[in-house]
Amino acid sequence: MRFFLDHHHYALARSLLTTLCGRLGHEVWFPDIPFVKSAVPPTVWNVVHPIWFDEVMVDPAHVSWAPHGVVSEEEFFDLDWDFLVASRSESQEPILRLKRKHPRGDRIRLLAVSGNAGTVYDRERFEHLVSTDEGSARLKPNDLHVICVPQEIGWAYSSTSFAPMRPEALRRVASYVHNLAGWHGDWNYDAFGGGCPHCGTSLPGADRDHVRPELTVVETWRKLRSLLPRHELLAFGGENEVLGGRLLHEKEIPSIIDSTALTVHWKSSEGFGHSLLQSVRRGRLVVVPERFYRYKMANRYLIPDVTCLEVPWDARAVARAVEGFTRDLDVANERSLRCREVADVLFDPEYDTRRLGRWLDEIVKGTKT
Repeated sequence: MRFFLDHHHYALARSLLTTLCGRLGHEVWFPDIPFVKSAVPPTVWNVVHPIWFDEVMVDPAHVSWAPHGVVSEEEFFDLDWDFLVASRSESQEPILRLKRKHPRGDRIRLLAVSGNAGTVYDRERFEHLVSTDEGSARLKPNDLHVICVPQEIGWAYSSTSFAPMRPEALRRVASYVHNLAGWHGDWNYDAFGGGCPHCGTSLPGADRDHVRPELTVVETWRKLRSLLPRHELLAFGGENEVLGGRLLHEKEIPSIIDSTALTVHWKSSEGFGHSLLQSVRRGRLVVVPERFYRYKMANRYLIPDVTCLEVPWDARAVARAVEGFTRDLDVANERSLRCREVADVLFDPEYDTRRLGRWLDEIVKGTKT
């Protein structure tokens, strides 16, 4: 099969390329830079530079994968396509325009992908959905053809054996949420109808529309600095203070995770979740807010006290969990090794790929149910 993909979120594009091309053996192509500029308004699609595949994909095996890369607009209309893929709501109209303009567009199928919760598509035209978040799959209309599969988090995270933390790592705690200082209103009760889906806890009345400051991502992180004076709290990622606030290169992240004791992922909404999963895959437990991941894709990999520390919605509770975990190096390494061993079982991209492959075959053969 031959797939044409838009590109907005790097992690999702990397995941789709790895799964569709690297594992299933299909051709995968992105628009080249002039094509992006002519097809969509600024920021709807991000550009893919040719060096992206060698410098970012990380997996050295990609040189032997099925054909993949970028195509020009002229090449797009010359080639036959099995699927045009929209990976965000804003891509629907550009993808539909390309299908209508293609000389053999009536043969091309449309495929939608949800990378974040709440991604909405016109199901009359995009009748096939690959949902990488549980919310979109769970709330789908009954007549939508959907499969729920997790995103691949990248080759590098399982490519080496477990790395025990060194003594200096025991006091290092990391966050990988981009623009941490900007997350003032992230405590998302409304995503669950105004209250926690597990216990029903809610903020009364109009207060629900104004998140309590002490519960926000940034305020919790700031309080941790004063509550954990003996620890080094490192905020990696875009617009954060570590490494000049630059985006981390995919090849750097495994060693950075290995150089820390824990990851704090204090977000109630989905987004930047790859860092949470990458930490677990490397054998570093993740501190997460209590109950909020029970109904999200991340719940497949979060086992309290095994792969994560699930704590109440309070900075002091986070600090107590960090202090308890980092008290003894040998015990912390024992728990981290257990996390890695369990992750080796929980992460099974080969199985998920087989499911997706059968699902795509059903569409092409006209046997979908």
